[in-house]
Amino acid sequence: MVHAASDPLALSRICEPVAGNIVDGKVPPPIILNRFAGDGRLMRLEGRTNKDNLLIGVKRVAVSDDEVKQLCDQGFPVAALNVGDVRKARDGTKTVVPPLESLPTEFSIASLLVGFGVWRTYGNFWVPASMPSGHTYQTVDFTVTPNNYSSSGANSHFAAMTLAVSNSNFDHDFDAKGAIFYQGSNVWCGSGQNTMLQSWAIQNYTDGANPPCGAYLGCSNPVFNGLAPAPWTTEPTTCNTWSSSASKRFLVGANIFQQSVYWICQPGGTCPEYVSSVVDSTSSYFRSGGAGVAFVHVGSDAVSWSLYFTSVSSQSAP
Repeated sequence: MVHAASDPLALSRICEPVAGNIVDGKVPPPIILNRFAGDGRLMRLEGRTNKDNLLIGVKRVAVSDDEVKQLCDQGFPVAALNVGDVRKARDGTKTVVPPLESLPTEFSIASLLVGFGVWRTYGNFWVPASMPSGHTYQTVDFTVTPNNYSSSGANSHFAAMTLAVSNSNFDHDFDAKGAIFYQGSNVWCGSGQNTMLQSWAIQNYTDGANPPCGAYLGCSNPVFNGLAPAPWTTEPTTCNTWSSSASKRFLVGANIFQQSVYWICQPGGTCPEYVSSVVDSTSSYFRSGGAGVAFVHVGSDAVSWSLYFTSVSSQSAP
């Protein structure tokens, strides 16, 4: 098991919702912020994209007390995922984030108006972890329920990542294997085809420049609709659909040999409804040894929407 269920030492409630925000008779899962152990700062993760709207990094942005109040006023509980302060590696040249043992079992990612004309996405998070010795693969299992997500914009999408590892706080520097979920059609899969596998090897990527490991596609190592990077190979397509309104369960997995797959299931029912082809996204640039989990949303229009994630768990095995 990579991540145990969240516990009070790792996840603590900051506030309860003030306004009524009831869906199917329930208050939504909490929006999760990071809180540093040393000074109590609250931070949110903000996804960053390149000119092609592809995820290239995640930065931490301070969250004010007023923002927290507004989230609660708009009907969302808010919780803090307590993280250790960034520390120097032994060689003194990099910073690393200490692994955590807990993965939240439910959470919300939402786009909300928090000021005059100011829209922000809250709830992205990353839980670092290391792959246990002798284990070879990792899966993340979750059910997602969209609310007004079909209005979130043509480029709106989130990524669910496994095997995540970073040497610099996930900011322009992370490797992971997982899947991306578009609100609608996209250039990679076409009309109505909005889910596909993706692989990342983003190492010190900077705006408008190629990573140090070479051409962008060679370094980031994406798998889009069966296209794998140099040496250019064609893999089976992994494109499929998911509902912009109904709940769906997903299992996303990858192994240390850089093979990935995902399943789509009916929550509490048929599983699987769909199994993607297994794709090989082997790249010499990919860093092994990570078993972090990340959920990151990017590309939203200025409109209110939310995604509710429940029954979230992650496992690894030999």
